[in-house]
Order: sequence, then structure tokens, then C-alpha cells
Amino acid sequence: MPAFGYVQDVVTRIINVQWSKIVIVVFVNDITASSYANLKCTPIDDKATRLKDFIVTISKPEYLTVKVDCSAFSLSTDAGEFMETLVADITDPNTVFSTLTVLVFAIIGDAEESLDAAIKGTTDFLTDRMYGSGNLYPDGLRWSVLTVSTPPGSKYTWKMRSGNHRTDEDTTPPNSMVQCYPISIVPVSYKFLEPPFGFIQTTRGYRIDLYRLDAEGTGQVYIGSDEAGPAPWNQVVADVVFQQAENPTTTHYHGVPFADVPPLIAADIPRPGA
Repeated sequence: MPAFGYVQDVVTRIINVQWSKIVIVVFVNDITASSYANLKCTPIDDKATRLKDFIVTISKPEYLTVKVDCSAFSLSTDAGEFMETLVADITDPNTVFSTLTVLVFAIIGDAEESLDAAIKGTTDFLTDRMYGSGNLYPDGLRWSVLTVSTPPGSKYTWKMRSGNHRTDEDTTPPNSMVQCYPISIVPVSYKFLEPPFGFIQTTRGYRIDLYRLDAEGTGQVYIGSDEAGPAPWNQVVADVVFQQAENPTTTHYHGVPFADVPPLIAADIPRPGA
């Protein structure tokens, strides 16, 4: 793990761009997968700099305490394809599904303060998502995306972009935004068959959890891939056929199809209660 003096130096000189063009991206391993193997993150062409690998401990009195592997990187919002991730190849039949959450945080203050804020924000976000006792909208969080019921052993390629996301040309709320998302998965199809149970899954996309449009990550929170969210971000992107004895069932997951650029939406929809 690099010393923070090194981290601070790297953050301040990455791609020689303005602070507003630099973000901290945190890759979060699946809660169950973390118990078996670490998530492998490999930067592409040195576009992302590893700041720190850390473990988030999620706990609540009288509830299960879990530890989640996380990795924080800094990079430019115009980095393009910047990361390959490999989801743990888990053979335990109880953990055949895995997910990967990616959080994008704004730079808040100096390098050390920004990293500390991103780690705290990740902890609050995960605690709230699991037990409802944290903060799903921590200050600095600009974007949250997650993979769709990812089979073990899957490799994703990730892209970071800054650009328009709506079909209009309005500037209020801002049209240009930060987006971090997977553009492909290998393999696309996965089978886990262990009679009388098992499943066959095909994955064609991912889910946008929530996002903000201000550079500081403290403003209005908007809905992503949700029934109440924008239609282009709620397409069928995964099919899972469960082989349960003689009664197979199919579940469809909704989100954003893999593409070089996500589809444009007509309007941003505020998230109630955020």
C-alpha cells in the first residue's frame, strides 16, 4: 500500500488537469464475494492511480457484521476506458451471484481530506444500503452504479466520461455530467447447473443507482435505473432462467445496455426523500 505522501503527489499531478476534472472512484466488492476472494482491479494504460485498498466493516447491534473489500483510485473525468475488473471466481453454490458497486466521489479539499471523505462516504453508503442506518447520499457522492447479478469469474471493462446525458440543450439542471460504467462483460452468458437446481444467465448491461449533477456532489440526487426513473435507463439487460426441478422460472433485470456512451434521457427525475 503506497504511503500517503506518494498518494498526494500522484493525485495532484494526474494528467495535469484542473481539480474539477479529477474524481475518486471506489470499486466495492460484493458483500458475499468478499468472504471468499478479493476483487481484482487492473488499470488500463495507467489512466487510474490506486490510492488505497481498504475494508469497510458494516455492523449494527444484534445484526450480522460483514467486511467488504474496496479499492480507491483517482483519475480524470475524461479518462475513457480506464479499468478492467475481475469478479471472484466463487465455486460455493450459495454465492453463485455477485455484484460490483462503483462510487464516484468529488475532490473535497486537499488529497488527504478527499480520500478520507470518499472512504467515509463509502462506509455510510454501504451501511445504509444494508441496514438503513448510514447515509445513502453522503456529501461528495456524484455517481453510483452497480453490475447486474454478475456471475463469478466475470471480467468487466470500465469507462469514465464527462459529457451531456439529456436530449435537450438546457443548462439547468446541468446537462454535462460525470458517468462511470462498464462497456462490456466476458463471458456474456453463464451456466450453473447442479440438479435439481441451477440457472442460466445472460447479461447485457448494468444499473445506475443514483447520481448528482453538481461538481461538489452535494446537490439534488436523481433517480437512475428504477421503475420511476428514465425509460432509456430501464431496459431489460439480464435474463436469469432458474432451473428448479420441473418448474423453471425466468427473472428479468432492468438497467442500461452496454454501449460506448449511455443512451440520452429526456429529463432528470429527483429522488424522493434525498
